[in-house]
Amino acid sequence: MGGGMHGLINYGLQNFATRVFGHALWLDVCSAARLPSEEFETMLIYEDWMTDAVIREIAEKTNNTRESMLEDFGTFLVSEHSSPMVLRLLQLGGARFEEFLEALPNVYEHLKIAIPELEMPLMHLEENGEGDYGVHFISPRDGYGEVCLGLLRAMADQYGVLVTVSLKKERQENEVLNMLKIRIFDTREATQ
Repeated sequence: MGGGMHGLINYGLQNFATRVFGHALWLDVCSAARLPSEEFETMLIYEDWMTDAVIREIAEKTNNTRESMLEDFGTFLVSEHSSPMVLRLLQLGGARFEEFLEALPNVYEHLKIAIPELEMPLMHLEENGEGDYGVHFISPRDGYGEVCLGLLRAMADQYGVLVTVSLKKERQENEVLNMLKIRIFDTREATQ
């Protein structure tokens, strides 16, 4: 990422750490990461090292891998403790989980209108029939796939739908190709 990380992402990580693990853990993260401040401003741009250090320290201090911590962060984004703006964007998806998936590519456009400086990957949806979907995107940083994995699983729960979601990644020079496979199970099948 050329210019650094948008403060909205860093503030989201701060909110996640304090809401889920407590303010004392957040202070430990700030100290260990050697951050110049304990608060992130949502509309500033921060150097990449700060975001990387926060992710590393939250994972380490909660005895998680980086991947599982980022997945938990994605789940948190759907919770009632998340930013109201994030929740509003996610609610644009429609009345059914399938409609939410179909609306995912539009989230990029809504984000670009709301926050032009925010660098987010453009998602492509693939419908393979019979409840099988693929979501593909190239991200300039590693970790977006795990966040999306947690978010999709949590959204399926919100919609009351039984799904499996898996992530496969391929590194391509300075970018990461993220491929999420989603299988929606017919609840009628599950009860038979």
